[in-house]
Amino acid sequence: MKYVITQGADVGFESTDYVQVLDHCHELADITRYDTSDDYFEEWVNDHYSGTTIEGEYYSPYDILSRFDDENLVLDEFRDYMLQSDYDNAEYDLRNARVGYDVYFQDFIITVQEEEAEEEEEEEVDYLASLRLKVSNDRAFVQNEKNEEEKSRNEYEQLFQRIGGS
Repeated sequence: MKYVITQGADVGFESTDYVQVLDHCHELADITRYDTSDDYFEEWVNDHYSGTTIEGEYYSPYDILSRFDDENLVLDEFRDYMLQSDYDNAEYDLRNARVGYDVYFQDFIITVQEEEAEEEEEEEVDYLASLRLKVSNDRAFVQNEKNEEEKSRNEYEQLFQRIGGS
């Protein structure tokens, strides 16, 4: 199988290694797509940081950040987390994908395709050529052996003719 970028930056990039294609997309990824206006950002902040209670009133981590307008303090960490999460999901999908499947990663679509049959045909042609060469070499070897036997037999006969003729 081969993995080809069919949508997004660098369309046409392909490899037989899905990790190589996914890493290529990861390098081109736009992490600014993960925005703080998403409700998931608030949940993520609250899950990863602890809040505080002041005079009996609980303040969540997101409430604290938003009151001081400091969401940017954790924005890069959130974006890295989301990008890694998207990467892990796409990697799982590619690892389990079959020919014809499309896997989405950010603005990219990676299509799983069958490797071209031309490469296999070329290998068969090379195999046939090497087989023909081997057969040709074997025939030449056999012919050479026959010639050597004939030469030895002629020399042997000449030797007996000399001995017998003397």
